[in-house]
Amino acid sequence: MPLPVAGLIVGFFLASITSIIGRILWVLGISVFYITGLTVLLDTLYDSIQQELGSLGLASVQYLSLMKVDVAISIVFSAVTLRMLIKVFGGNRSATKTRAFSAGS
Repeated sequence: MPLPVAGLIVGFFLASITSIIGRILWVLGISVFYITGLTVLLDTLYDSIQQELGSLGLASVQYLSLMKVDVAISIVFSAVTLRMLIKVFGGNRSATKTRAFSAGS
């Protein structure tokens, strides 16, 4: 009698493992596609903005440099990239919100 039960347990275990491994590979494939596509998009957009800023006149570029517009653009792109990574890798939303907005504790 123990042999059929052991076979049942092993069969259930193998079916569960293959399902879990398949899901993990599926999610990793989607994540890689998502990150790669958005990284290329953000890099192209960043290069385009730099190229357009470079085509301005010297005085305009100096004023923009004085106002640290290049630093602001880098900060915005860094924030978008970080948000993308958190979204892809599934950060815990409730823990992130409570840690981010719990000042004074």
